[in-house]
Amino acid sequence: MNSYKSKKDSTYHSIVMSITLSRLIVAIPIFWTPKSTLLLLITIWIGLSDFLDGYLARKWQVTSSTGEKIDQYIDKIVTTILLLFYFMENQLSLLFLVLIIVREIAILVLRALNMLGGSSNILGKSKTFLLYSLFILLASIQYLPSYIMHFKLILEYIIVVLSYSSLLLAFKK
Repeated sequence: MNSYKSKKDSTYHSIVMSITLSRLIVAIPIFWTPKSTLLLLITIWIGLSDFLDGYLARKWQVTSSTGEKIDQYIDKIVTTILLLFYFMENQLSLLFLVLIIVREIAILVLRALNMLGGSSNILGKSKTFLLYSLFILLASIQYLPSYIMHFKLILEYIIVVLSYSSLLLAFKK
């Protein structure tokens, strides 16, 4: 029975890690993906898989500090890939790109120096949700009316405020 539970946990852990790694695997070729429904589907999968891997790991009780660190690094890499892609597509400003990448690097460095806790806070999770929402919006912009660009700008401001607020909140802990 113990062997069955161990094998089941191993299978669940493999599923969670596969979902996490899939985010990176589908993000890399995004530079060569034409603006199409495929780009939108890839972007949606990246956002959903970020939620799904953590949810399943907690539900199946297969969380680990190693898995959490891998997830965090993949999140930062994928976020950077998407930021660079949409910047190169002239859909994000250089200022937005720099502000978000500087924040992401700061989080990694501060965590490596044990100056921040390992887990994120509600502001950081909200930032991530809105950032993936922005990426999905940018991937679907060709299907939307032009006035949506005003909403995009507001979303960018909110993301920057949440990004740095979550960083400050993490310092207080």
